[in-house]
Amino acid sequence: MSSKNLVRLAIKKNTDEVGIVDIFALCFIIACLFMAPVIAIFVWAEKEDWTAWIQAVGSVEAIIAAALIAVGTHRMNIKAQAARQAAEHVRVLSNLKSLIEETYSYLVYVRDHAKGGLDKYGSAALFPPKLGSNKSSWSDYGWKASDIRRSMSLFEKNIEQLSTIGLANLDDPFVTRNISTFISYSRTLLEEISAGWDLLDVKQGDQADNRVPDNFDSFKYRPGTPNLSPTQKKIGLSHAIARGFMVYYFENDLPESIHGVYKKLMIQFTECGA
Repeated sequence: MSSKNLVRLAIKKNTDEVGIVDIFALCFIIACLFMAPVIAIFVWAEKEDWTAWIQAVGSVEAIIAAALIAVGTHRMNIKAQAARQAAEHVRVLSNLKSLIEETYSYLVYVRDHAKGGLDKYGSAALFPPKLGSNKSSWSDYGWKASDIRRSMSLFEKNIEQLSTIGLANLDDPFVTRNISTFISYSRTLLEEISAGWDLLDVKQGDQADNRVPDNFDSFKYRPGTPNLSPTQKKIGLSHAIARGFMVYYFENDLPESIHGVYKKLMIQFTECGA
């Protein structure tokens, strides 16, 4: 049985136990406060005084009944509020789970295609085919680099969105800590691949050009090119990744750490019912 089902069974069991206690308590209160005084009147009071006693007891019991109704209503409101809060907590976690799954899928897309060659892998379904590509491969490195660049941009924007969420309001220290770690690792990865691309040797760019048949697909903004704008650096980085110059990085170290945190988060979300 999954941990999610175990949590639901435990909650249902606690709810049933609380309901049984409430029923017994209600029966006891009714017996003590309503039935017992009436029986006592008929047993000990004089017959001619029954009417007066019943009126007096009835007035007191009416006050007690009103108090019990107020207490019961308050208790029901508290339970309803707790249920709404629990449902809202699950909704928030479900939205977070969806956002993190989407964010991680963009990284997986880049990781899977950080190898040389124009073949597509399973994660290529993330983006539909477009001009210059088909379901199984790209026609040249320019199109492959374009898809990688788009995935990197979406990954970065989602990390920025995650960073704006008030994690302190989640009331779950384990989920909060792992989301913070996921964000921190992802930001560091973006910084490292940018710096790593800048450190690539210019000769590697020449080797990349020689790999391409007939030099049809040139390596734009190769490593070491001076005075590049931020946009040109992104284009150069995507071309370097597409040609496999950073494949070792994506298969080791920080991407693996991000994968580990992602798996922990998915387990925690499932246990919370998200």
